[in-house]
Amino acid sequence: MTNREFKIELIKQLMERPIFTQKVSDINIRTRCPYCGDSVKNQNTGHFYIRISPNDNLPILYNCFRCPAHGIVDKDVLEELEIQDKNLLNDAGKVAKTSDKNAAINPDRPAIIFNYELPENYEEKKIRYIENRLGRKFSEQDLKDCKVITSLREFLLKNDIHTITVKPEVANFLDRDFVGFVTSTGTQILFRSIRPDTEIRWFKYSLILNESLVRPYYAISSAVDLFTPDDITINISEGVFDCMGIAYGLNEIKENTLNLATCGKFYGNMMKTMMQKGFVGNNIIYHIYADNDGSEGTGIDYLRRTLTQYLPLTKTIYVHYNILEKDCGVRADRIKLKTYEL
Repeated sequence: MTNREFKIELIKQLMERPIFTQKVSDINIRTRCPYCGDSVKNQNTGHFYIRISPNDNLPILYNCFRCPAHGIVDKDVLEELEIQDKNLLNDAGKVAKTSDKNAAINPDRPAIIFNYELPENYEEKKIRYIENRLGRKFSEQDLKDCKVITSLREFLLKNDIHTITVKPEVANFLDRDFVGFVTSTGTQILFRSIRPDTEIRWFKYSLILNESLVRPYYAISSAVDLFTPDDITINISEGVFDCMGIAYGLNEIKENTLNLATCGKFYGNMMKTMMQKGFVGNNIIYHIYADNDGSEGTGIDYLRRTLTQYLPLTKTIYVHYNILEKDCGVRADRIKLKTYEL
């Protein structure tokens, strides 16, 4: 049974049960929660939402807005939902582990993670470039949390890497004129030129030869308790400096808050990635900090159309624009937000 066939059959069997079940959108089904029992007074309502689409390869997600139950649908959840079909129960484990192979940012890429160490020394002029751009001083701990490196050579030596994946002259160029930020998987470094007259502003350096195997995104180090009943805030922006500007300029370095950059205008795909990691539920708040430059994929109408489908799996979703600049990768006094709630 293919992923698509599994989902089509599961939708059919969910709808055929003698239990309140309602299709509320193309990808969302509402039914009664098998964990809390749902409303006692009204048997014809439910607060248990299931996100399921035969047209993608995402895991099937569930979230109850009446109790803390949320996560990925597997065999145990299907049994709680009174699904008895042996084929569905046997294949549930495979579907629970699938990933979004239809994502716009390079499909069919497995999760590859490189455990790295950051060099302890920093070049002053490169740190000064970051501080001048964002209008604040960064401590050594801040730089570690932001995964900053100021020398490609030092990073490679620190991690006992003896090969480079670019021509030697390019590696020297990056080492001399760029400051780097390591991606969440540690497999790529996003380099930004510190020279104002450069033609190449950004350069993505891959630590593995086949970079198409990795989906990059950037995250500032933080600790989040996935099982906390308190609100969890997930801030998603486009670039590294946007992410840092929001985190430090808007005081978003705090408990149960994630600051992420998509490394592109793929806000929806970043939300999917976090939902696959379990960030669904009525205490999860997503903040999208979109570029204010009118480019494709950033307008509020487009984001409403593409992101509203995820609302049943969250507490709410906000979209923000910095009306003083094209993005939030600037000093705090140059950030003034216009906010929409989806």
